[in-house]
Amino acid sequence: MSVPNWPASLPQFPWDQSFNGGPRDTRARFDPELGPPILRNRTTANPQVFDAVFRNLSLVALSAFEAFYAGDIGNGVKAFAWRDPVRGDAALWKIVGSGELAYNVVPRRGDKHDLSFKIMRLPGTPWWAGYVRAGSSVVPQVVAHQVAQREAVV
Repeated sequence: MSVPNWPASLPQFPWDQSFNGGPRDTRARFDPELGPPILRNRTTANPQVFDAVFRNLSLVALSAFEAFYAGDIGNGVKAFAWRDPVRGDAALWKIVGSGELAYNVVPRRGDKHDLSFKIMRLPGTPWWAGYVRAGSSVVPQVVAHQVAQREAVV
């Protein structure tokens, strides 16, 4: 099964002043009758959630995003490969929405639209991350290694 990629026809990074967020608070808190609160981890893998805005997209680019959302990632159910705008490494992401809206479109003047959504970086590093070419989010379909031949010692 192949991993969907962030579409090459869209900007590869959101508006730099809009990408903000961080790790979710995954601690469980218990308040005893006396003493300080007791905290424990709920999970060992902590996802990160960010707000992202893509400004001034044309209607063609907006349609490309809508086709990607509805088709490639199954209305946001599937994860996809995308290069982290902050770290620069390839990772798996999901569009998580805001509760009511999966994503938001704001029409601007003429043929320009702003697209915004909440996006989650899934924990861990995918095995294929090191094989993604610099400046790309495209996951290779096949990875082949050449085995070095050893010389016979006589």
